[in-house]
Amino acid sequence: MSLKGGCGLYGVLLWFFLWSAASMAAEQESETFALTSTLSSECWFNGNYQQEKSIPGLPTLLKSTGKYVYDCQRGVIWLQTEPLLDGFLFSLSGDNRQILSDGQLLPLSAKYQKAIGRLMLVLLSGDQAQIEQYFSITQANSDPVGYELIPKRGRLKKAVQSVFVMPSAGASDNLKHLEINIVDRSGQITRLTSQARYRYAEAESLASSCGAFLGEIAAQSCSYFKLMTPVEPL
Repeated sequence: MSLKGGCGLYGVLLWFFLWSAASMAAEQESETFALTSTLSSECWFNGNYQQEKSIPGLPTLLKSTGKYVYDCQRGVIWLQTEPLLDGFLFSLSGDNRQILSDGQLLPLSAKYQKAIGRLMLVLLSGDQAQIEQYFSITQANSDPVGYELIPKRGRLKKAVQSVFVMPSAGASDNLKHLEINIVDRSGQITRLTSQARYRYAEAESLASSCGAFLGEIAAQSCSYFKLMTPVEPL
């Protein structure tokens, strides 16, 4: 093959590669945009959740329920109320805490829990850039339409195999109700059903009602949350 012919073939292949990459990027952006329309666009809100865990080797599901408050400039307090009282404070600044059954806070060191915290912060933010940064996204063949998210970087990729997100019944206005299925690297499946309940116009309003909504156990968490320096939303 002549050099001229080789350059022509190379040019065709390069054009095809660039066209394919651009098409894939456009498709990814389109699916990310569709996913973000499913997620919440609010900055301050609270909600309830139900959780089921399927652990390999156990014949029954582990079930729990709880509440959460979300602040796009601070993070989320994720509190389990049944069957046991405990929870987590996942901060945008990385100052993550475990909430003990007596309400005390301890620094969170477990890498898996930190990864799940990052996952929840990204999904609660509904931010397209963050979602694209952490996940590859494909639209699933489900009714209603859902999305499969595959982690593509860092600690999240090491901890989580895949995430499936779809809307659940009961959403109204911009308060989203979601079903989230998380499959970790050990094969454990966690199914979360989250119902956003109330949105706030400002951080101060959320902070002042945090304790009343979450209960006495969260008094220290709410105070700690309120004193955090706001950071740029995800």
